[in-house]
Amino acid sequence: MNAEPESIMVVDDDLVVAQLLTRMLKMAGYAVVTAANGREALEKFQGETAVTLIISDLNMPEMNGHEFIRAVRAAGSDVPIIVLSAANDIPIALEAMNHGANDYVPKDQNLRKALMISVERVLAQRRQDLKNWQFMADIAR
Repeated sequence: MNAEPESIMVVDDDLVVAQLLTRMLKMAGYAVVTAANGREALEKFQGETAVTLIISDLNMPEMNGHEFIRAVRAAGSDVPIIVLSAANDIPIALEAMNHGANDYVPKDQNLRKALMISVERVLAQRRQDLKNWQFMADIAR
């Protein structure tokens, strides 16, 4: 019996980057949902309960990554979020982490490798957290 692949939402207004990330993630066995900006992503996310991870650019039209992260967290979601940032925008990426992002990856020559490491690490932590929450719920019963 094959389990459904984990679903990752890619939010980036740069079509080339979005296509690159989509191909890379699909090759790694993930299902991918895409959005061109934070507003579109928020609309899709609210209707898509299967998303287990969000990868979002910070600089986008209509609703930027910071606003998107705050909206996701304000809605009560704890889905992990990885932000993408230009290599020289580390303070901005750290600000995103203060708003609820779980990790950031610079958009540089190491994007592919760094992103896949981050995705695996963040999803592994999420799986462990879910196991721990289930264990605590079992103990409480």
